[in-house]
Amino acid sequence: MRTKCDAKLYDFFKLIVTLILLVVLLMLLSNRIGIQPTAYKEDTQPVLEDREVEEQSAAELHLPPLPETGIALEYDQTSGNLITISGTPHFELNTAGDGWLPILPDELLAQLPSGFRMTQDESNIWAVVDSNGSPLFSLEYETLQWMPIASKASIAQEPTIVGVPDCPKAKPARISATGVKVRVVNALIPLRSSPQAGLNNILRDLPIGTELEVIAMPVCTEYLDGANLWWQVRLLNGLSGWAAEGSAISPTYYLEVFE
Repeated sequence: MRTKCDAKLYDFFKLIVTLILLVVLLMLLSNRIGIQPTAYKEDTQPVLEDREVEEQSAAELHLPPLPETGIALEYDQTSGNLITISGTPHFELNTAGDGWLPILPDELLAQLPSGFRMTQDESNIWAVVDSNGSPLFSLEYETLQWMPIASKASIAQEPTIVGVPDCPKAKPARISATGVKVRVVNALIPLRSSPQAGLNNILRDLPIGTELEVIAMPVCTEYLDGANLWWQVRLLNGLSGWAAEGSAISPTYYLEVFE
C-alpha cells in the first residue's frame, strides 16, 4: 500500500517538474520573440542606409553634364549647386533639371540695373543684359568671372576683309579666306546645320582645340543685340556645318586661324 502511494507521489512530482519546465521554456520563448523585432531593426538599419546612399548616387548619375570650365566644380548635395573647392557656388539646376544656370555673385548683383536678365548667346555662353537687351556682362568659363562687355561704340572697327559680307553688328572678322585651318578657342561651341542660332540645328559640340577647315565664306545673321559671322567649316572626319567666329554680344572670339 505504501509502495503504491510513494509511486503516485513520485508521478505527481514528475508532473509538477514537467509543468515548471514547460513554464520556464514558454517564458524563454516569449522573451526571445519579444527581442527579435529590436534585433531585426538593428540588422536592417545598415541595409536601409546603404539603399539611401545608392539612391543618392543614382540621382547624381542623372545630373546634366557639368559645364566645361577652367576651374574644377563639384556637386554639393546639400544645396544642389555646383561649387568650387572653396565652397563658392557658381551654378544651380534649372527648373526642368536638365541644365545649369549661373549664380550671380552678390558684388555683381549690386552693379546691375533693374530689369536685367540672363541670356545665352549663339554658343550657349551666358551673359547678363539690361531691360533693352543690351549686353552688360558675359561669363568667362575659364576663370568663372563675369567680364564687362564694352559698348559697340567703343570697339574699334577693323578694315573690312574682301569677300566677307558687311555685318556692322558683328565682331570684326579675323578669318580672311576659305581653305584656312582654324581651331576652337575660349569655349565649347556648337556646330550647326545652318548659319543661325536659337534653332534646333546643333549637329554636335566642338570642344576647345577642335581643328576645322573653312570651306565657304561667312553668312551674317543678327542675333540678340548683335550679329554673327557664320563660317562653313569641316571637321577632320568630313562632317561639315556652320560655326560662329565670335559672340554676338561679348568680345569673345570662338575661332582662330593657325598654321
